[in-house]
Amino acid sequence: MYLGCFNSIEIEEAKSITLFDFYGFLLKGIQIQFFKNIGFLILAFIILFNVLFIRFKIKSLEGKWILNCLKWCLIFTVIYILLIPLGGYRSWRPYVLRYDTLIPVNTILIFSFALTTLFIFKNRVQLSSFKIYSTLICFILILFKIADKPHFDQNKCERLALYEVSKLNITLEELNCNCKVLSWDIKPNNTTNAMNQKLLKYYGIVQ
Repeated sequence: MYLGCFNSIEIEEAKSITLFDFYGFLLKGIQIQFFKNIGFLILAFIILFNVLFIRFKIKSLEGKWILNCLKWCLIFTVIYILLIPLGGYRSWRPYVLRYDTLIPVNTILIFSFALTTLFIFKNRVQLSSFKIYSTLICFILILFKIADKPHFDQNKCERLALYEVSKLNITLEELNCNCKVLSWDIKPNNTTNAMNQKLLKYYGIVQ
């Protein structure tokens, strides 16, 4: 909320949206991100299985510590998600939750998956169908590896635009391109353009 006080982005439609509306959007965002995203469902399923197995089959002090750790991770996740709407409205994330705002949640899910899975591997003698379990884990890891494709080429248009700005020493308003340059919008407002122009000068891209 403090950092938001220095945000240069002014969105007119956000002025009529109440905090109650934000939480309505959040519910829709939770539905989209957690229940229509196969990645979240896979991780949630395997973590739930691991937690139940540790809870009822592997009774040890380390197992109790892991379950307690995951309890605090869950509490943090709930608090974090409930705080996101206080950051205000952004047109590029109309349902509050998005892949970037969920990075802390994703990190916790991966941590929980790794922690519980490694613990079960250490205590594999207590799992009668360990071969099936280990095959499933390998399949999930391969699936996520295939899905995690880098997109290093998606900024080509912006890079070329910045090169043109630098070479011709022109302003962003004079730039003729059909992509976003230092902005969330293809045609940003004058205030944003002026700030970006100062930034380009500060970095020595333009004179």
